[in-house]
Amino acid sequence: MLFRSLLEQADEGAVVFVSHEETKLSILYRLYSLASALLVPEETKLSSGLWSRRWNRGDVRDWLSGDGERGFSKEKIELLDRARELVVEKARRLVVIEERGAGADRVAKLCRAVHDAHGVAGVALDYLQKLPHDGPDLPKGRRDMETAWACRALREKIALPFECPVVVAAQVNREALRDGWARRLLEALDPSKKKGGRRGGDDDDSSLEERIRRVERVLA
Repeated sequence: MLFRSLLEQADEGAVVFVSHEETKLSILYRLYSLASALLVPEETKLSSGLWSRRWNRGDVRDWLSGDGERGFSKEKIELLDRARELVVEKARRLVVIEERGAGADRVAKLCRAVHDAHGVAGVALDYLQKLPHDGPDLPKGRRDMETAWACRALREKIALPFECPVVVAAQVNREALRDGWARRLLEALDPSKKKGGRRGGDDDDSSLEERIRRVERVLA
């Protein structure tokens, strides 16, 4: 969605999508799916078939690969044709870089080549955890330092000189609240929740700011 917004808002110059995981074809399927979602509500807000007419990425892949056994309705096929027109209109300024081994320095050089040819209106990078380190030697295992270096490089070598936004996606660790973290955060927010502690939040006269600081200390 953020990438689509970059395409829509940029008046001139290329919008660069750097993918470390998805293929160009997969990205195209996603754009078709998003375009169909934009078109459907405009014409069938009250239709009971609203959701059935939308195209997901799997639908788009199957239809474009020639799989006609899925029973796509005439209306749904017409919707995809309109979505394709919308994507083609916007994608003239789209540049997809599919290079999984490209670190921040390499990404900056690739974007420089695009900028010299077309100008760069925005860059989206998918995603931070897949970005290899290609900068100066750093202590082994210090991914935090590698990430800090990469963010500075993207800022100083792309965002500032090209005067454009750089959006770097990152996946949230789904295991972040394991091993009692949820309980510890709740206790930090409300000490009365501790086992054996005072019952009732009214006895805790600490300010909201202090409670937030306690939560921050647990997260740290």
